Amino acid sequence: LLKPCEKYLSGLLRECQPIDVSTDDKFEAAYLRICRDLVGTYTEKDPAFDGVKFFESACNAVVQEMARVTDESNIQDYRQLEKTLPIAELLLSANAIKTEHAINLRNYLCMHYWKQGRFRVAEKHGRKAVAISERHFEPGHPRIDTSQSNLGEVLRNIVELEEAHDLLRKALESDEKTFT
Repeated sequence: LLKPCEKYLSGLLRECQPIDVSTDDKFEAAYLRICRDLVGTYTEKDPAFDGVKFFESACNAVVQEMARVTDESNIQDYRQLEKTLPIAELLLSANAIKTEHAINLRNYLCMHYWKQGRFRVAEKHGRKAVAISERHFEPGHPRIDTSQSNLGEVLRNIVELEEAHDLLRKALESDEKTFT
């Protein structure tokens, strides 16, 4: 619940239990519940606990949360994502996540730090996203293009124009081949 809207809820949605995150304090208070609800409530003592599935669910939840950085319309999300950054960084440092998740998280972190004006940290994640993408996909793959484009924009902002130009040109050429 980002703002009061009870009069707009249909009868079906009224049965849902909203989590009020309409202020920073309410978001902070509800954050652990949101994460727990997204990931699940298994514990290691539960006979149904599957550590691999739990870890995968946690990765999915963090990737979905970080994907909010792509929403240009909600500046509030950037502040809220600050709470997710340490978890994303921890998952990446574990080197146990799927390649797809690693690329997504690196790109989302690159975008987040870029939008925050923290260009050197954005560059670090952008370079790693490009490296992973190039290692795991054939040249011209859209995942490489996305990573190159993100890093190119960061480099443009720190006035490393030649490398930025090369990356953005490669991404554009590949996109033109893919989408025409």
